[in-house]
Amino acid sequence: MANLLGTTGGYLLPLGLPGSAYSSSPRAINTWVNEAVSGGLDSAGTIDFGVAVAKGTADNGCVPFTSSSQRVIGITSRMPLMTATAPGNIIGYQSNRALGVYRLGDVVVIAAEAVSEGDQVVALTTTYTGNTMGTSNLGSIHTGAASSSRVLLANHRWKTSAAQGGLAVIEVIAGEQMVTS
Repeated sequence: MANLLGTTGGYLLPLGLPGSAYSSSPRAINTWVNEAVSGGLDSAGTIDFGVAVAKGTADNGCVPFTSSSQRVIGITSRMPLMTATAPGNIIGYQSNRALGVYRLGDVVVIAAEAVSEGDQVVALTTTYTGNTMGTSNLGSIHTGAASSSRVLLANHRWKTSAAQGGLAVIEVIAGEQMVTS
């Protein structure tokens, strides 16, 4: 008789949920605080899992990435035990909540546009909203035309290919270091 992990895919499932770690490779996640009070997933500034975020005003503060004038700090991690908040049952990092940002490792994300394995990652100022899985602002340097709405994420590359709205893996080679005073 097969064990439960063997019958349901277990560790052989191809991908997880946006913001979750993809493999058992080494990873490092820095803690930041959501400073946003508007924008993001809702008018209260909630930040989704597996999206690019930008440096806020405080040393350890971050906000949703929405403008090319912001400094992108990385991709948010998934918090598995976070519950939905009313109204609208939104699951994400609310204002003034701590969140994780990948500094090293492989992370599952939704591709905001078609992406190819090996391409560098860009943060998009326009957010893509998928059907039910969540949002994304992550694209590929070779997909869209160069413009001020596309900011390169240094040391991030697409590890897998995907069509727009599909799940893909980003390898974070050496992301933003924690800012200290």
